[in-house]
Amino acid sequence: MTMDRSGLSHRKLRHIDACLTGAVEYETVTTGFERYRLPYNALTQTGLGAVDLSTRFLGETLQAPVLVGAMTGGAELSRTINRNLAEAAQKLGIGMMLGSQRIMLGDERAAGSFEVRELAPDVLLIGNIGLAQLSDGVVPKLADALHRVGADALAVHTNPLQEAMQDNGDTDFSGTLERLHGLVAELPYPVLVKEVGHGIGAVAAQRLRGIPLAAVDVAGAGGTSWARVEQLVRYG
Repeated sequence: MTMDRSGLSHRKLRHIDACLTGAVEYETVTTGFERYRLPYNALTQTGLGAVDLSTRFLGETLQAPVLVGAMTGGAELSRTINRNLAEAAQKLGIGMMLGSQRIMLGDERAAGSFEVRELAPDVLLIGNIGLAQLSDGVVPKLADALHRVGADALAVHTNPLQEAMQDNGDTDFSGTLERLHGLVAELPYPVLVKEVGHGIGAVAAQRLRGIPLAAVDVAGAGGTSWARVEQLVRYG
């Protein structure tokens, strides 16, 4: 589906409003962290100052294996949110994903809400586009969008459930794997795949094995449900 800049920006604002004011978390699904208990050693001989959580990811050093997940972009309030997140990521030495840059592909003026590099010069910054938006001829525009925001890599999000719930969502998922393979081959940036809060299941992961991706974000359900967000935006 084609949507102009004002329409996309308005949708982003409605997403933010739904998350701030609505019940958007899963009611019966949890992250699963409550199942785990870390053993407590009352006689540890380790100095906490010697503990090193740093790691390397996509060629960059992170002070902890943490990425701020993709949240928003394309509206003025999105700019405030992203800049605050970028400052926090810079201070903590962790990575950050931007929200979907779809709006930038049709209008360079929309870049402002994604431009955070000056606040986070050392952060691993990952751009973002939807799998449904990988149309013919998109790679040059996408490369320009990534360059403009100073991104180090690209996350391609796949969100069929969200699109199905969204008013006038992109619901033709045919050929997306083939287009993803072509993007990875052509785009001069590392590419990873992510979902938007519903997880990458075994069947989907198996289908990705033949594509030379830099990584797969396996974050699963729990926390915010984007299907619920779209339900609130569409029906209230």
